[in-house]
Amino acid sequence: DGGDSAAENSGVVATTAASASNDTLPNGSPLFDGYPRLVDADEVDERVVGANEGVEQFVALAPAVWAIYDPANPDLLSYLSGPTTGDCVMRATYFPDSDGECFDR
Repeated sequence: DGGDSAAENSGVVATTAASASNDTLPNGSPLFDGYPRLVDADEVDERVVGANEGVEQFVALAPAVWAIYDPANPDLLSYLSGPTTGDCVMRATYFPDSDGECFDR
C-alpha cells in the first residue's frame, strides 16, 4: 500500500505548490514568514495608529507595512492588493502600486 501513500503525498505537494504560487506579495516576492497576520493597534507603529484613530485592528502585511482590518473581510490575503501604510522603502519595494501613506524609519 506504499503506492497509495505516494499518491496522497504527491497530491499534498501539488496543492502546497499551487497555493504558494498564488500567495505572493504584489511585486511577486514570496510572503514573509508569518505574514499576513491580524494584529491589535498596540502592535502597530504609532504613526500608523495616529493617522487612523479609532482603528483597533490592522493586517500586518510585511515587516513595517499594514492595512486597516475590516471585520467584514476576514481574508487576510486580500489585503495584499489594497491600500497600505508603512515604511517607504518596504512599500516601494514590495507594494509598488499600493495606494496609501509611507514614512521613513
